[in-house]
Amino acid sequence: MKKFIFMLLVSLSLSFNVAATGFQAPSKTLTEGVYNANALGIPLNEINYAQNVSEKGITYLIIYDEGNTIVQSIKLMPNSRKVQIYPQLDPSYKIIVVGDGSIVLSQA
Repeated sequence: MKKFIFMLLVSLSLSFNVAATGFQAPSKTLTEGVYNANALGIPLNEINYAQNVSEKGITYLIIYDEGNTIVQSIKLMPNSRKVQIYPQLDPSYKIIVVGDGSIVLSQA
């Protein structure tokens, strides 16, 4: 009887742990530097938002196209809300992060 109760509790705890894990949208964390959009490691059509997740440090996100023209420039305050990236990232774009913060690029 003890074995049965033990096995029942173990199986229930495992089933709740599996059910609790949900789908997590892909995201990428960037610190200060220059990045090629095609080397981010996640599909570019799934990157819609940028957010500064650091506690302190203003961070700038600058996106350049293949002709070195600025497509978008964003100033992100510490613990900022998500800001939409527009237009959709292209594989030829370069992303520059300047500042002390960490920027998370995400889908939602």
